[in-house]
Amino acid sequence: MELSTLDIILVAAAAAMAAAVAVVLLRRKRFAIKTARRLDEKYSDLLRESESEIRRLNIIVGELKNLSAVKPSAAGNQSSSMEIEKFAAEHKKIETKEQELYDRNKQLWDMSVAIEKERQRIETAKNEIEKKSQYLEKALQDLRAAQDELIRQNKMVTVGKLTQGLVDRILNPLNYINNFTKLSEGLVRDIAANIEDDKDKMDEENYEDTVDVLQMLQGNLRKVAEHGLCTTRTLKAMEEVIKDRTGGMTPTDLKSILAKNKEMTTAYHEDCIKKYGIQVTFDLPDSPMPIEGNPELLSKTFMSVVNNSFYAVAKKAERVKYDPEIRITAEIGDGAYTIRCYDNGIGIEEKILDKVFDPFFTTKPTGEASGVGLYLSREIVQNHHGDITAKSEKDKFTEFTVKFDTTKTTN
Repeated sequence: MELSTLDIILVAAAAAMAAAVAVVLLRRKRFAIKTARRLDEKYSDLLRESESEIRRLNIIVGELKNLSAVKPSAAGNQSSSMEIEKFAAEHKKIETKEQELYDRNKQLWDMSVAIEKERQRIETAKNEIEKKSQYLEKALQDLRAAQDELIRQNKMVTVGKLTQGLVDRILNPLNYINNFTKLSEGLVRDIAANIEDDKDKMDEENYEDTVDVLQMLQGNLRKVAEHGLCTTRTLKAMEEVIKDRTGGMTPTDLKSILAKNKEMTTAYHEDCIKKYGIQVTFDLPDSPMPIEGNPELLSKTFMSVVNNSFYAVAKKAERVKYDPEIRITAEIGDGAYTIRCYDNGIGIEEKILDKVFDPFFTTKPTGEASGVGLYLSREIVQNHHGDITAKSEKDKFTEFTVKFDTTKTTN
């Protein structure tokens, strides 16, 4: 479906709103942290003041103890009375200070309780903000994915319309070129036969020149026919690329599809397996693999990857003597279906490994492939909420991995 201006505006508005909510939550989180720090600082200041008062009172108590230890003499009764009065006054001050200290400690205790409650409230708010942030982050990721998908579909629609027009304009005259090339090859053969019949009537030098010209003409026509067929194959591949492969989704079993692919592989590549002694294994799980998908397109995808493996091991077996192997495994776990196709064939060079999924890119000769097989395979896998990757080492192995997210593809 083509992406309308309204769709783009809605997606942009949703993205802006989500970003604004994220900023608000982040500001609240920072404010809560600053508040907790201020309360901690205030509590520390009060605690330091209380400790200072306690130390001062301890000094006074020590002085009073020293005074009380002095026994008054008979000659110093008047002086002792003054000391006692002073002692009583200091004792009164101490009691007053103790009461103040008690009140201050009670205030500190109440404040510490309040700080702890505030800390718990801030911690709860922080956890809530983190949960909302995680939820918002996931929402933003989903939004970006939806936006990317809408843009990709819009590009595909635009490219599809342009490509379809070009294919139609090129394919028709190309068919005439191919057909007339074949007719011309037949005419050249007829001329060559007539010249052979009239060889005795022709000058020898003229005959040889004519034969050389006809052979050159035949070679040119073969090249025209060869490149014409390659161009036709490319145009057909372009038509295949722009087809809509998003429909036909039905509940199906991935394991059953792979089991049918096993039968098809054994039958289709029977001669190649016998010729090169290729060991082919399919390791499938005991449990079914339910999926919402297009069985025909999924089967086509897996067969395309397997066919590439057969090509790789066959090419290597033509060069060296070794034990070719192709191994297909399917696993269920970690919220995904994982299918791997491994072969110990010619491998892929590291510098071009990231290009194998590009349209019209191929490591095979031009006449053998159009270069859209892996591109279409990736397109089909992505339409089924999956992904396909490749790893390889030149002249050692290649392994393609297909993963489907079971949380999105299963019923």
